[in-house]
Amino acid sequence: MSVVDIDYSLEMYISIAAIMLTWLGCLLIIRRDWKHWGLLFLAAAVLGTTLCYIFVRLHFYSFPYILFRDYVIFPIFVIGHGVPLLILLGVKYSPTKWPHKIAFYWIIVVLVMAVETLAHNWTRLIKYELFWHFWDSLTAWWFFFLLFEWIGAMYIPPHLRKPIPNEAFNFGGWGWLIAHFFMIAGFILAGVYLGFQLGTEPYKIS
Repeated sequence: MSVVDIDYSLEMYISIAAIMLTWLGCLLIIRRDWKHWGLLFLAAAVLGTTLCYIFVRLHFYSFPYILFRDYVIFPIFVIGHGVPLLILLGVKYSPTKWPHKIAFYWIIVVLVMAVETLAHNWTRLIKYELFWHFWDSLTAWWFFFLLFEWIGAMYIPPHLRKPIPNEAFNFGGWGWLIAHFFMIAGFILAGVYLGFQLGTEPYKIS
């Protein structure tokens, strides 16, 4: 029995690339201060993989393709590095004011949901089950990011963070322009996705 599911599929290459890139990204941030960034990494990894395991066990979603499928029921290495990397990047670069933090995390959430939606619809990497839908993932990601932003603000010293200047998110600033681009794109893509779902699945009012 093979330890690794090597089938030379798109999913295999994506999984390997994701593990390598997220591991490297986490290492580049953690090595600057193992005590603070390392503990935040562990907290995000433990909570992220635990929630994922629970959701899989509850059959909210599944992972048809797993690189190490003989040993795990979800891609623990990808999630164990990918989720913490997003948290580390968010905490490190988020602006200091909460209105600007929301705009900053909006960009991240839209990117994450775009990748997840592509993976759900065109690969075997993830499949929604039972009552889990796009909006459930969207809500879960927002909760997770804001929770760790709050934790990171208390635990990570200011000198270890490099917040994007608040002025960048003022009217006309580059942060404002990017945030509004992703805000509009997010609404458009969500609308297109909802229309696609209603157009391909029976719609019942009951």
